[in-house]
Amino acid sequence: MKKVLSFFKDKKNILILILDLLFSLLITLRILNDRIELCDIPNINIFLYLLVFLLVSFVFSHFIFNIKNIYNYIYEKRYIISGIILLILVLGKFNGSSIGMWNIYVQPSEDYSYTTIIGKSRAIRSDEWLVNTPYALSQKHNSYKYYSNMARGAKTDMFSSIFTPVLDILVFSRPFNIGYLLLGNEYGLSFYWYGRLIALFLVTFEFFMLITSKKKTLSAMGTISIVGSSVVMWFYSNYIVDLLISGQLSLLLFNRFLITSNKNSKIFYSFLIALCLNWFSLTLYPAWQIPLGYIFLIFAVWIFKINFDKNRKISDYKYLIITIIIVILNLLRFFCLSKNTINIIMSTVYPGNRFSVGGNSLKLNFNYPYSLFYPIIDYSNPCDSSGVFSLFPIPIIFSIIVLYNEKKKNKLLENENFLILLLTLISIIFAMFTIIKIPALIFKITLLKMVPTKRIAPIIGIICIYLIVLTIGKIKIHNLYQYVVALVTSIISSVIIVYICNENHQQYINNRILIVVVVVFLILMIFTYLCSFHKINYYIFILSMGMIGFLNIVLINPVNIGTDVIYKKPLSKKVKDIVKNDPNGRWLSLSNIALGNYTLMNGAKSINSTNIYPNLELWKKLDVNKKNINIYNRYAHIVVNLTENKTRFKLEQGDVFKVDLSYYDIDKIGVNYFILNDELTIPNDFKNNFDLIYKYDNIYIYKYIS
Repeated sequence: MKKVLSFFKDKKNILILILDLLFSLLITLRILNDRIELCDIPNINIFLYLLVFLLVSFVFSHFIFNIKNIYNYIYEKRYIISGIILLILVLGKFNGSSIGMWNIYVQPSEDYSYTTIIGKSRAIRSDEWLVNTPYALSQKHNSYKYYSNMARGAKTDMFSSIFTPVLDILVFSRPFNIGYLLLGNEYGLSFYWYGRLIALFLVTFEFFMLITSKKKTLSAMGTISIVGSSVVMWFYSNYIVDLLISGQLSLLLFNRFLITSNKNSKIFYSFLIALCLNWFSLTLYPAWQIPLGYIFLIFAVWIFKINFDKNRKISDYKYLIITIIIVILNLLRFFCLSKNTINIIMSTVYPGNRFSVGGNSLKLNFNYPYSLFYPIIDYSNPCDSSGVFSLFPIPIIFSIIVLYNEKKKNKLLENENFLILLLTLISIIFAMFTIIKIPALIFKITLLKMVPTKRIAPIIGIICIYLIVLTIGKIKIHNLYQYVVALVTSIISSVIIVYICNENHQQYINNRILIVVVVVFLILMIFTYLCSFHKINYYIFILSMGMIGFLNIVLINPVNIGTDVIYKKPLSKKVKDIVKNDPNGRWLSLSNIALGNYTLMNGAKSINSTNIYPNLELWKKLDVNKKNINIYNRYAHIVVNLTENKTRFKLEQGDVFKVDLSYYDIDKIGVNYFILNDELTIPNDFKNNFDLIYKYDNIYIYKYIS
């Protein structure tokens, strides 16, 4: 109380507080309305205002308090501050989904674009706004059951191959889906989106604090470099976030388990480790799960080694039996519920038989310089080209030099050096994976056959960030000659990196000035990293890396309020009304892949909502001899057109196939409703079978009478 009173005694502080409140108000009005007018104040979003106020207060605090004290306070109160921010975000129904795309695909004249208040929705993130989010939102209409009869218009496993909330003990293996169960769709989506982001920040920071021996500034840089990396932000709704949280958190808990000598604490940590291991193991995406698993195994070995002197007895580890039992029971339940689904997925053409043998992908490791521009240029597929701004291969080369110097001191296997050694080895192995084809037997034994080479590059980038924080400042620069060597190395390596990167991006980035800017920036980054033993270089490097991560966080994903863009559309009300009166009716969307998932979100049994695994029984009714099984036996978006000719299947791309469905075969697949963007031209023989029951803003719904 005394501190509060003393704060208000200073007129300067009062003035700054007033300016804080005013600036926050003006910024909020600008964000919401693209203008600043006093008449808009009564309709201001209080939760957005609170968020802006916190941000502006943070900036203004630098003019009031000691800067070091500010950051120490944030560090000490980081969990409380994070909790407050998350509470405001959830209560305000904020999310970073690209669901604003539905404003374009469904009745655009009913404009809800204002719900996207910052940034823009990304069409390329279709696996999020078109698949993952609709599947998650649809579960409310399914009472969150493990199986749904709405998706694919058939019994569908809603847990094994996609991130959806289910009312089952297995939901604790995907803890941020619990928000849907407790809070409903709007608040649940917000909790899922920003709860994971805040958790990733906190867990990654604590993990870096562990491996850097509590160097706060360096840990903050490492955290934002990974959390704000291009790959994490572009693939945010997918598996990499959960793998990073669960993997790093399990290691932190393992370290706490080894440190404590208290019996109850060991039991508690054993239980929490089991939850994290379940989380990691059931985040079913082998392309990242397997390489990250190897990395986290290395960290586990290192943590075990540094704590070995305190835990020499076998009895010190007996409580981990709890972990083993819980993990086994959890996996057994999953396999019992999803055994058939797993068999189907593993037997698919895509992704089940998508195996890699490595090679021909080294250049993907050099995409990171231009990834900075993906949010602001018209780039075809920034997701697949995204990575980590890691300075590859400099951290690996630098680590080898550090290890060589430590070997001469006979300290190669001591503390951090041992970890640097293991991470350097795994980074070289993964890099070789992108260069040459590996014998098939090795790929099968190591499970790397399930890792496409384009997915290994971001993992190498993450390793490089770990190596940077472990090796920064390890080599001292003593004289001008060494400075010159560092500068020449920086120039040559920067030119080579940008040259390779530019070869990958020629059709998108050919501005010479831009190339020069990137080269100069890389020279600065590499030079300051190599010479970071000196304080000024150390802080320049850290601030630069932090800026890159911050820009990715701000620019890539939008900020939305609620789900009105989906559920306030007239079509939503109409679909719900039809479903209420005919809950067993099966829907088929025509001519596009979006409407099937839209009807799914509104409770309809949608035959061609994205088939997250193939509905073989359905398609075999149209393909009795299984001539087209390689076309439809896959994860797929399905485009359906009606034709008077014979039914025909055609593969459009790896995850898209088209069905020209004969009018004569409609009854075979049991369709009750058709939804499309154009009026049907119905053959005379079938005019009595189609009844137009809805028409508005280029959306047509026909009831089919067999």
